[in-house]
Amino acid sequence: WPHAGFSIPLIPVGASVTLSLAAALLAIPRSGIRWLCLPLLVAGVAVLLLLILLISSFYEGFMVQVMQKDPVMPAFSDPWLLFSSGLRYTIIYLLYFLIPMLVVLATIVLAVLPLIGTSVTEGGPTQMEMMVTMLAGFGLAFLLAIILSLFWVTGIVRFARTGSVPEAFNFSEILASLGRIGWGFYIIALLIL
Repeated sequence: WPHAGFSIPLIPVGASVTLSLAAALLAIPRSGIRWLCLPLLVAGVAVLLLLILLISSFYEGFMVQVMQKDPVMPAFSDPWLLFSSGLRYTIIYLLYFLIPMLVVLATIVLAVLPLIGTSVTEGGPTQMEMMVTMLAGFGLAFLLAIILSLFWVTGIVRFARTGSVPEAFNFSEILASLGRIGWGFYIIALLIL
């Protein structure tokens, strides 16, 4: 199963670092120093995301070469080819999973938005309402991600074999390939991997 390469282990690390920085920022007393730290936090997150993109692009480019159906192990002859293939792989990945990411973002906004501008005595949403909103939104995002991943795996292999980004989104050909493989066999194979 092709995956997001080094992005998978680096994203939790990046999230942990970001949460730690945010907690440290909130621990600083309310003063001018606290608001000077906010741009530093944003810059740190941006640098972290760029590092994740750079490191994972080489790995994902190598994965693209492996998926090209060549029985010989690919060589590291052209690092720019690895990087450009990996960058296109990452763009395809982000485009496939943009909808679940937007659903998660909308869920967080819908759960937190009622809290903004309300005091404790005004009676904002209850914890149960917020929890139901979060569970419903995250459940929908998870279901969408599972459905899209069925198409993404085949789409990324199509991209690797043709070298064309639009082929990763050629849903009629992807459905035809999945029909030839068989949906049940395909899902069982993905579960085993």
